[in-house]
Amino acid sequence: MQSVGSAAVSPSGERVAVANLHNGIDWYSVSHKSYAMTTKFKNTTNRGGNYVVGIVFIDEDTVAVGHIDGKVIFASCGIPFMTGHLRVAEPNQGMCDTTAEADC
Repeated sequence: MQSVGSAAVSPSGERVAVANLHNGIDWYSVSHKSYAMTTKFKNTTNRGGNYVVGIVFIDEDTVAVGHIDGKVIFASCGIPFMTGHLRVAEPNQGMCDTTAEADC
């Protein structure tokens, strides 16, 4: 059994996204009462694990997940790996898109 960092229910109530503390987002179907898949993301910290700080649906299939290393990770149900992320800058410096892994 994996540890749960946080969880969110989709706008329709059909999906539950669970941020596990091992390797990504576990997706569940409410109507089928079953696990659907995991969208994986690599450990992006030097702290020895994934430390999720929050998760929210931004549409029926996609979640934004906070991460302790200053990123917001985007993951979509049906896609096996994260779809992108934003790196949050220092206060008053705004945010920059780092989906292409470019440095800010």
